[in-house]
Amino acid sequence: MSMEPSERTIVYGLVGACICGIIIVGAFLIFAGGMFSSSSGFSELYFENHQTLPAIINENDPVNFSFTVVSHNKENTDYFYEVFAGNQIIRSGSFILPQTDSSEERLQLNLNKTSIFIEGIRFRSTLIPLNELQNTQTQITEYEGTGLIQSDNENDSHILKDPSKIYYPVQLPENDETITLAFDPSINERFRKSTTRKIKIGDMNTIKIDDKATEIHGYRPSNVGYDTSETELTVSNDRGTISETENKTTIQYRYAFEKVSVNLSASPVSNPDKTSYYEIHFWVFAKDPSQQ
Repeated sequence: MSMEPSERTIVYGLVGACICGIIIVGAFLIFAGGMFSSSSGFSELYFENHQTLPAIINENDPVNFSFTVVSHNKENTDYFYEVFAGNQIIRSGSFILPQTDSSEERLQLNLNKTSIFIEGIRFRSTLIPLNELQNTQTQITEYEGTGLIQSDNENDSHILKDPSKIYYPVQLPENDETITLAFDPSINERFRKSTTRKIKIGDMNTIKIDDKATEIHGYRPSNVGYDTSETELTVSNDRGTISETENKTTIQYRYAFEKVSVNLSASPVSNPDKTSYYEIHFWVFAKDPSQQ
């Protein structure tokens, strides 16, 4: 279909306007890019051969690694680094890298970077509590009287052999066994029983970081450990009034992965107050052979 002259004029005008717009936007981007490239630059921080960094080792096995710092800054830059294992500083140092000439960056790269080798870090197996003590207390005040004990069936009661005693059933915390205590209603007396339970959690052969648990002072809890439950049961006889008190304390313990981190600060030599911060890390679990 052929266009009328008037239609062709309109189309050519639109095409010309688009071309002008592209030229203007391109010029702006070139100008803006020049502005951005004149910024102070940035630094790189990374582990060498990060694929080989250890995750699970035997206790006291030495751990070696290297990290590299590369400067892409437009002026000489002062660097300070600290290497942490958990929350302990195991090494620190400082160095200066020269400014980068962006036009010759590939040729100058060896002048603008440094690699630091860390060797012989040794780790011990670490077990940490996940929570503060959880303490619950239950107190039950029982009946006054002698010789009467109530069974599970409320309508089933009977007189024991010695009606001068108060017989009181107690469920022991360590094995859920039920025993019956005999109290003298004419005196004050007390029965006390303490027990500790330890429940194994997880399998050491499938240990890994628990994704649901948060970092605790440079450690990440794993999915393996144990839970402890400490219970103290006290039954008191106050001249015929029986009271029962149970105090229960529970703590969750987990084996932990230890954080190995490199913290780096970068400051222009001409302006030490203008500082940038970088951090990289990996996690290590040291397995005690006796944990198998």
